[in-house]
Amino acid sequence: MEVVHRIGEALVARGACAQEAVRQALENQIIFGGRLGTNLLEIGAIAEDALAETLGERYGVPHLSGELELDPAAVALVRRELADRFDVVPYVLSARRVGVLCIDPTDLTVMDELAFVTGRDVHPIVVPEARLWVLLKRAYGIERELRALSVMFASLRDPRSPDPGNPLPESLLRTPIPGEKAAPAGSAAVDRSELLVGGEGDLLSEEAWMADMAASAPGIPAALPGPPSAPLVTVPAPPPPPFELPAYTRDLLARMAVETGRPPGGAAPAASTPRPAPAEEGPLTLEAALGAIEGATDRDAIARVLLRHARRAFRRALMLVVQGPLARGWVVSAHGVPADAAVGLELPLDAPGLVAAAVAEGEPLAAPLLHAESDVRLVDRLGGGAPSEAVAVPIATHGRIVNVVYADGGPGGVTSPDAVDELAALATFASRRYEALLGRI
Repeated sequence: MEVVHRIGEALVARGACAQEAVRQALENQIIFGGRLGTNLLEIGAIAEDALAETLGERYGVPHLSGELELDPAAVALVRRELADRFDVVPYVLSARRVGVLCIDPTDLTVMDELAFVTGRDVHPIVVPEARLWVLLKRAYGIERELRALSVMFASLRDPRSPDPGNPLPESLLRTPIPGEKAAPAGSAAVDRSELLVGGEGDLLSEEAWMADMAASAPGIPAALPGPPSAPLVTVPAPPPPPFELPAYTRDLLARMAVETGRPPGGAAPAASTPRPAPAEEGPLTLEAALGAIEGATDRDAIARVLLRHARRAFRRALMLVVQGPLARGWVVSAHGVPADAAVGLELPLDAPGLVAAAVAEGEPLAAPLLHAESDVRLVDRLGGGAPSEAVAVPIATHGRIVNVVYADGGPGGVTSPDAVDELAALATFASRRYEALLGRI
């Protein structure tokens, strides 16, 4: 939490938000996940541009916020799975360099691999996490849990945003630059070899870099923002050094030039060796699950324990996050169903359905599913096939329900009273663990 607190302190010091708002956002972060800035945006405690400016100062790199247009040629350099894994979106491209939007510009391993994959020098540009979520969906059809942000952060609900897996057409990804010649049919990009390079071929300073980017790509300011009205320190920090390609990448590309005949800086192979998937964890007894929750340090660990225990007696289980009028899908545990299959699932709590009924009653509910839209949508996410009976167990903390565990025995399956009682007991223990974690803030 040290870095999180530093960002929170920086925001308070410059008057961007109140100390109490940071505390509330930290509490929400424990329950709902996401970064501190995302939770501040969600409760309406900070403006996106103020958050982006603070992040840029803390990391010492350029920052952007608001509506951004992406260069389709830059987007095409990074495959969907890499963008998803690294939380990055390529933004603008030149012959030798690529500007990449990210949330953690200090992760040199990611920057290193992007340099290898794109065959270009990588310039990180920090953006708020919520903004990156929007751009991941627009460019690659990658879903993130937008949560209540879709209500208060108006620009997240972009009317041009495609459905998952249906990226925006290239013609809408980037506003043409007046006077710019169109790329020849089939070409990857307009060649801007002069971009980011000084007269002697050296890297430009940060200010000149931003000015040149502004001249060639919409959305980038012509100059870095001036100092905040309430500076964080009395002595200005020295400007960050020019970006330099990591030595590891230079050596790796040099070796590739020898081994494959490809010149240094050339594009990397179209595919890289996939990382092995983590081994699936086995089911937990009630006793083991209670012990595991006792040692859980975040909400993800709590969710994993609940789903691993549910696997003992149920064929399918799903964790949902309750926010305002919706229960939003979080993670699934079901044979043959991806763990992220629930992302994007939204069940209205003011409409008929098993989950809505459990939230309304505030206690575990085991019953047949209704022929209601919410229940149909829920079962579809679990692979289809309605059970004869299912269970929904709410988890509450600080007087509000924050999660619901749904479980069933698969198509036509029924629930065991003992299994329901164990899941309910574990949910009660999870509520206490949430409260313990919140008490540490």
